[in-house]
Amino acid sequence: MRAEGRLDEAAAAYEELLAAEPAHLKASRIISSITGRPSPLQSAPGGLKPAPFIMVREFLEPAVRDTLHAALLSKSSELLVAETTAGIHLDYRRSKILPDCFRYLAPELEQAFYARFLARWPEAQKRLRIAPVEPSLSETHALFYGNGDFFTPHNDTGPENTRRVTFVYNLHQTPRSFEGGDLLLYDTYFRPGFDRDESQEPCFAETYTRFIPEDNRLVVFPSEFYHEVTPVIYRGTDPAGERISITGWVHTTREGGDLDRIAFTPY
Repeated sequence: MRAEGRLDEAAAAYEELLAAEPAHLKASRIISSITGRPSPLQSAPGGLKPAPFIMVREFLEPAVRDTLHAALLSKSSELLVAETTAGIHLDYRRSKILPDCFRYLAPELEQAFYARFLARWPEAQKRLRIAPVEPSLSETHALFYGNGDFFTPHNDTGPENTRRVTFVYNLHQTPRSFEGGDLLLYDTYFRPGFDRDESQEPCFAETYTRFIPEDNRLVVFPSEFYHEVTPVIYRGTDPAGERISITGWVHTTREGGDLDRIAFTPY
């Protein structure tokens, strides 16, 4: 159910499991992510961790959402091919991007978006078990996924390793004109010490949480967890019908983003 995006049903099933086995850490963590109820259980460092997340439906006021959507569409002719840290690799990542998107939009849209995000930040820190940090919102891009576009499994820590939290905000036509484009948030295996030994880098399991695209919804999760965007099927040619998202990161210092320390976070 979790892998199919049936999150409410998955939470109910995990509740049954937890009732039978109260110390089942994975069930407790996943219920916490889906429902927002704090988990009382602590975990050991390293190991396989289900990716924690918070999900906010109806993130923006409808009028702000509509204005933002129209503003992004007005810039669709300025989109670039999305790159990886090693350049353009269409077998790994394929989509179009408006880098630093709020640079091109009215300042009040940026203010409204970040104000809503920062209002949720204390909750995010608590539920994602992030040490107190003053968030730096310095990197936010708009992404358009047309027919056949995708992003294979990856994490977002980046070469400088200062990204601490990833957020993905979906906004698109309703009803949706496309299929696919699901966000898969993988359970990720962490080995303490992998920041010093490349052979010990984190890897992802076959299990994951699926988020089927939902208009005006925000998903927030720690950047070190692997995730992917599944291929989009879209038969139209109008960018208005594509999968549109705003993706960004909360940055912190390199010390705060140290991967070995992150591996010890008790998810």
